[in-house]
Amino acid sequence: MIKVGFSTGLAWLHTIRFEGSLNDDIGALIDDYMAEHDDEPMQRFTYKEALRNSDFDDDVFNEEYHPINGGEYYVGRIEVIEEEA
Repeated sequence: MIKVGFSTGLAWLHTIRFEGSLNDDIGALIDDYMAEHDDEPMQRFTYKEALRNSDFDDDVFNEEYHPINGGEYYVGRIEVIEEEA
């Protein structure tokens, strides 16, 4: 079981849990999870929204957002990945 914590821009993380290990492609696992859980209450941004939030600074954009669904949407950056026993 993998636990991934995403930045929310606040003092706490948005955490999701799914089957997998640290040896798996974490990006693919996140994409699969998000595709299956449209009701997940995580804020998603389009490219334009995320870029606008980063003041058109590529360095800030790449540090603050993680692409999902092949870059169709973006979520907060990954802050922590843990494997649960």
